[in-house]
Amino acid sequence: MDSKQYYITLPDQTQKGPYDEKDLITRYQAGKYPKGTLVWHEGMDSWILIETMMQNVERITNDERRITDCKLNTPPLPAAIPPVPNPTNKRSNVTAGVFAIVLGPLGVHKFYNGSWGLGIIYLALCIIFLIVSFVGNVLISSNSDFAPLGLIALPFVLLHWIIVISSIIEGIMYLTNVQKYNLKYNETPPAPMK
Repeated sequence: MDSKQYYITLPDQTQKGPYDEKDLITRYQAGKYPKGTLVWHEGMDSWILIETMMQNVERITNDERRITDCKLNTPPLPAAIPPVPNPTNKRSNVTAGVFAIVLGPLGVHKFYNGSWGLGIIYLALCIIFLIVSFVGNVLISSNSDFAPLGLIALPFVLLHWIIVISSIIEGIMYLTNVQKYNLKYNETPPAPMK
């Protein structure tokens, strides 16, 4: 297998790469490239459809494959096509930061970032805090024999303030470290506990 580096251009004009031959073949076979994806490597006259190139894959040994050069009479694409931003998947660090600072205990920033598992945990803890705090306040103000049971709410109050402070810190981090935010939430798929 030679050491050519392959670049691809997806139908939405997003460019990716470089990939070596083995990675390119593996990703193609896994269905990572939609129909209409173009491929190019140094030495080729023009960009070609990846489907056309994969038809020319020859088997050399058991696990090694080589892609033969495809030279078609198609007009070349420009060497650099600027990627088109995909606004449907891009999350704003400013929106997430404001959500974390203002609505942190409700977990709104977690839902916004695609971390729905953590969002549910934040929301559930907030609801439990509200219920336990209400019951604790009623018990304490009742002047009955059950008044000391109202102190059960104290650990929940402490937990709530820990969540509030950590959400504010998280919001500040979203606002100040754009590169890390984009790497974690825009360049990787959402996960329930991310």
